Amino acid sequence: MIDDYFSSDADKKRLERALFEGLTPVDLEFESPVELFIRNEVIAKNIVTKGQMLECFDICRRRGLGSSLVFVLIEKGYLNKEQIKGLLDAYVKVLPGALKERFLAEMGDNEREPEKVLRRWIAIENKERGYWREDERDSAIKEIDERFIGKRIGSYEILERIGKGGMGAVYRARHITLNRIVAIKIMSPALVGEKHKVRFLREARAVARLEHPNIVVVHDAGEEDRFPYIVMQLVEGKSVREIVEEKGRLTGEESLRIVESAARALDAAHKNGIVHRDIKPDNIMITKEGEVKLTDFGLARSMEEDDMAVTGDGVAVGTPYYMSPEQFEGERVDKRSDIYSLGA
Repeated sequence: MIDDYFSSDADKKRLERALFEGLTPVDLEFESPVELFIRNEVIAKNIVTKGQMLECFDICRRRGLGSSLVFVLIEKGYLNKEQIKGLLDAYVKVLPGALKERFLAEMGDNEREPEKVLRRWIAIENKERGYWREDERDSAIKEIDERFIGKRIGSYEILERIGKGGMGAVYRARHITLNRIVAIKIMSPALVGEKHKVRFLREARAVARLEHPNIVVVHDAGEEDRFPYIVMQLVEGKSVREIVEEKGRLTGEESLRIVESAARALDAAHKNGIVHRDIKPDNIMITKEGEVKLTDFGLARSMEEDDMAVTGDGVAVGTPYYMSPEQFEGERVDKRSDIYSLGA
């Protein structure tokens, strides 16, 4: 659990503040306003204990991007029908006039089915903000499949989907002229706004500056029919998280080799002015040949870049299990934060 990484009272307070202020297990931006309100209320009013919150937090982390902490709390029985109704009634009171009227008009009487009311209002908020839940993301990714599999994007033929995430999917592809197999990450315009596109293409620019045997190579980037994409080295292997789940605890020798290689990759990134900001076992790949590759620079930024212009003042981004205390606080971070995350 998260507490294992935080021993001092100060660090526990930072964790509690992060939870209270709406930090999600994967991406803060996918949490709707009503979910954030309920998150705050259940903690502030001691409706849910810290242990119950962290248990549900862990479930969300395992389920991945877009999973709802509020509905995990309901699923686990930590929020009942009466409590949900009370929370919705409290939420209505803080809505501005026009939104309050719309909520009451859309929702009507929430006495009988408050959970359905909650789901409907979340869907309305998310669609207005341009964010989507699991079934909607699946539909958007299906659109990418139908649009590109078996067809061309730039100089590449898309062969098959090999992964998916909160903003799009990753495909195995072939460079037609060179007959080289690569991976292409394609982002769905239905799932993202302009700031996500900026973040996505920033990953390409960040990694393209890096040349190191322990960093996944980026070959190309562009946009095809409103679909931004990044072409990168295809890593045939497994993430450290997958390996640990299969094998259990790694030996000291194995761990040292992985951490040493990842540290070399970070050193190269830091020397080029790049902070990764999302170091975790999922983003460290081990190839079939046993090579260590650092991947997914989606939250990376230049040390010279105005970070707040992208994330918003005081907003924490990253994966909570491995974030440094200053990252939890939403403060500016430098290479020391990456080192902390690698240690965690």
